[in-house]
Amino acid sequence: ATGTLVVDILSAASLGFDAEGNLHVGGGDWYGGTGDIDCAALVRASAVSDAIAGQGPANPDDPTEVRRFDPDTIIAENQYTLNYNPVTRELYMVDFWDTTVYVYTAPVEPIPTVSQWGLVVMTLLLLTVGTLIYTRGAPPSAVYSSMGAPEHGPLLLP
Repeated sequence: ATGTLVVDILSAASLGFDAEGNLHVGGGDWYGGTGDIDCAALVRASAVSDAIAGQGPANPDDPTEVRRFDPDTIIAENQYTLNYNPVTRELYMVDFWDTTVYVYTAPVEPIPTVSQWGLVVMTLLLLTVGTLIYTRGAPPSAVYSSMGAPEHGPLLLP
């Protein structure tokens, strides 16, 4: 078979991508001799891109490229199946031998907001600027006369 080797990890019984382009790998290499059991793996999107670009496969022993995780530390022979939900941005992990579902969520980027003190300072600043403009501005009669209205009365529009 031809293709590009991205990573050699687990049995790849379940494969998928999340919203960030990370590859999630499940299964267990029971007969392959690598000893890859009792974990699931997440291969970073950058490592997948590098492999596809011809820079070689991701290193399964490098935690900056491949993250292994095992939520069930009691049993030493788990074989996880993974499924990603793009709507909720959750990764579901379940052991082949169990019914417990482990849920991993992607961190949500915080939306920048103005604190209450920021709002108070901004309000005071706007009030100060408005007061300065109002008190130092031209008298109303000068504004009316520059618009062509008589100096003794307000500008009336039809």
